[in-house]
Amino acid sequence: NQKIRAALIYTQTLNANFLDFIAVDRNLKHKNVAFALLNHYFAANTQNKFFKLFVEEKNQKAINFYKRAGFCFNHINLKFYRNF
Repeated sequence: NQKIRAALIYTQTLNANFLDFIAVDRNLKHKNVAFALLNHYFAANTQNKFFKLFVEEKNQKAINFYKRAGFCFNHINLKFYRNF
């Protein structure tokens, strides 16, 4: 079947890469697909040594995932609000 089952989207600047989005089909949850995507992301961006991402402070699953992947958190909280 020709469906996209995982994706990683990032933004590249001169000094850093920003990991914008990573998602994996639930059926692939325990197949290490997210780690494979992240490793490919690092391999494709060896020229940058600074990688940045934003994680909701209550999303403990995501925080644990990124810590296992080697990210260090600096505990800066940025709050974004929508205008209604």
